[in-house]
Amino acid sequence: GDARRILHHPVPREVVLTFDKPWEGPYCGYFTVFEDEGKVRIYYRGWPDLSQGDCACMVESEDGINFTRPNLGLFDWAGSKDNNIVWRGEGCHNFTPFKDTNPAAPEDQRYKALASAGPKAQLVPFASPDGIHWRKLQDQPVITEGAFDSQNLAFFDSIRGEYVEYHRGFKDGVRD
Repeated sequence: GDARRILHHPVPREVVLTFDKPWEGPYCGYFTVFEDEGKVRIYYRGWPDLSQGDCACMVESEDGINFTRPNLGLFDWAGSKDNNIVWRGEGCHNFTPFKDTNPAAPEDQRYKALASAGPKAQLVPFASPDGIHWRKLQDQPVITEGAFDSQNLAFFDSIRGEYVEYHRGFKDGVRD
């Protein structure tokens, strides 16, 4: 037929997020974006400098352009809980959430995340009922073979009926 694929060049638009909070900084990364209950959520790592710990943060938007930092009051940063930190501690370096579409998932686990944790920094599961209040599901890793020092993506594959995960790998001793 007459089908054609045309790729258009990106056009710079609005700045939707500036990292200007004390817990964010120049080492922010590992952005996860998804639509949730009519809002757009972005989860990301905040890391102001290499001498301080990092944290997992979340912002929300009604239109996907204007994002706000909800004041969650969950974790202390420099003596204040007035921040949008959703997780602080083991695993926050590459904390990567997803909304679990598995119809069999318990209500208190509607959101899940994988993150490098433990002595070998293998992938440990986290869960949340609302995408804000997180807990480790277990101390034992669920994925042990691979390179987990970057963003590791997981989701429930409804076609296969199982959870899948993607991470950076090695081929012939070289990192991909």
